[in-house]
Amino acid sequence: FLLGALITLPNVIEAAVFHIAPPGAIAWLFSIAVVTQALVAWTVENFLEGGESGLAPGPLLMGASPVWWIGRLLLLGVAYLVIYFMAGATIYPFVREFYATKQLPPTSTVALLQLMVRGPMFAIVGACVVFLLRRSRRASALGAGMVLAGIGGVMSLLAPNSLFPDAVRFVHLAEVTISNFAFGVLVGWMLWRPLEQTGGGLMPPERA
Repeated sequence: FLLGALITLPNVIEAAVFHIAPPGAIAWLFSIAVVTQALVAWTVENFLEGGESGLAPGPLLMGASPVWWIGRLLLLGVAYLVIYFMAGATIYPFVREFYATKQLPPTSTVALLQLMVRGPMFAIVGACVVFLLRRSRRASALGAGMVLAGIGGVMSLLAPNSLFPDAVRFVHLAEVTISNFAFGVLVGWMLWRPLEQTGGGLMPPERA
């Protein structure tokens, strides 16, 4: 549930900063997202968990120094900024007409929010996924990519909303899902640490 809220929160911040919709509409959309994420979390917990894994959670990425964290969060913030603008440039020809009548925020403001807010927050989500999975580096990277793509892309844009016409929404759905997956894979790969380096003992072969 918290992972979903963390993924959704940057959308709310940007919507408020860019005046995309009235505060009441933003609050309503955020409430719908939170309720949906709560239902998904409850369903997974009660019906799909499938028993204990035998690996009790411990402190998140124990043993990682502040320098390790700061360095990687900075690098991932820059990486997200690059992925964000590359994805936007790719789909812009398909949405140019829609945005031609919109008053877009300054590029510097958009870049700053991606660099300092969305990128680091998505990286924290990826770190949580890596820790919760406790699997191999490849599985952790794929898991982080799937969470960011599923919650931040598919869940956010699959249902109709008042902000985008369907044609524009589907373009953004593809854009955000693919770019979030790519960024999630990068996050999972960069933030993975072997359990023997995090105080958790050796990783059992069946969990690799």
